Amino acid sequence: MELRMMNIARAIVLFALFLIFGMSSAQARNCSNEALKLLVFEEVQVRFVKDQGKTLVDTIGILRNAGQEKVEDIRFVMRHLDAKQRLIDVQQDYLYGLTLVPGEDFAFRLVDTPMHPQSAYASHQTRVVSADCVPGEAADADSTTSDVALTKASNIGLLKWLQENWFPVLLLLFLVLSLFIGYRNSRGGSPVMRLLGCQTKLMERQIELIAQNHAQSNALIERIAKALEERNQS
Repeated sequence: MELRMMNIARAIVLFALFLIFGMSSAQARNCSNEALKLLVFEEVQVRFVKDQGKTLVDTIGILRNAGQEKVEDIRFVMRHLDAKQRLIDVQQDYLYGLTLVPGEDFAFRLVDTPMHPQSAYASHQTRVVSADCVPGEAADADSTTSDVALTKASNIGLLKWLQENWFPVLLLLFLVLSLFIGYRNSRGGSPVMRLLGCQTKLMERQIELIAQNHAQSNALIERIAKALEERNQS
C-alpha cells in the first residue's frame, strides 16, 4: 500500500512538471535573429530635459512588429554614441508582459540620468536583444484557433513540430514510462524492494543468533561463578 502511494505521488509530481514546463515551452520560444530584426523602431527621439534642477536624458519612440509572428516579453537596448561613434551611454528596458501581434506597435519612453554632458551625445542605435515568439500566431490576428492549428499543421509539418516541441514530448513519454513501471512494481514488487526485504530478514536472523550467543555466554558465566562459590565454601 505504501509503495503504491509513493508511485501515485511520483506520477502527480511528474504530471505537474509536464504542465508547468512542457506546456509553457510548447507555447513560446526564443525568437530567432531574423524575427528580432523585424521588430523595428520608428520616430525615436532623444531629448535632454530639466527636472528639479537635474538634467535627464529622455528617449521616446515607437516599436513596431513588422514580422509574421506574435511577439511577447521584449527587451531592447539603446546605445548612445559620441561624434567618433564610440559608446558613451546605454539605456535599456524589459517590456515584460507586453504582446505585439503582427503589424501592432507600442509607444515607449526611457528616462535616465546621463553619464556625460549633452554635447557628447551625437547619435544613437536601438535594437531588440531578446523576445519570445509564439508559434502558430502568425499574419492574421483575427484567425480562429482552428485556423491557426490547420495552418501550422500544413506549413510546419510533423517533423518540424517535433523538433520545436521535443521537451514536452519527451517529458510526456517519461511520465507514461514512469506510470507503467510504477504499476508493475505495485503488483509484483520491484527488484529493489525484494532485495531490501531479503536484507531485512538476514539482519533479523543475525540479531537472533547474537541474542542466542549472548544468552549462552551468560549461562556459562553463571555456572563458573556458582562452581567458584561452592569451592570457596568447601
